[in-house]
Amino acid sequence: KQTNKIERNKQNNKPTKERKTKKGRNKQKMKERSKQRNKQTRKERNEKRKKMKKCKTETEK
Repeated sequence: KQTNKIERNKQNNKPTKERKTKKGRNKQKMKERSKQRNKQTRKERNEKRKKMKKCKTETEK
């Protein structure tokens, strides 16, 4: 058990590039997800704006 602890410490004290953690991958996934979400909201916002413009031009006529 003691040796295991030592091994684990060695693993944890490695520089970040050598360490194999899921953190990086999860961060990437989260970034992708937020990108998609932003894309969607942007689309929706633009559509709303277009509709509003249409309504304005119709009422002016």
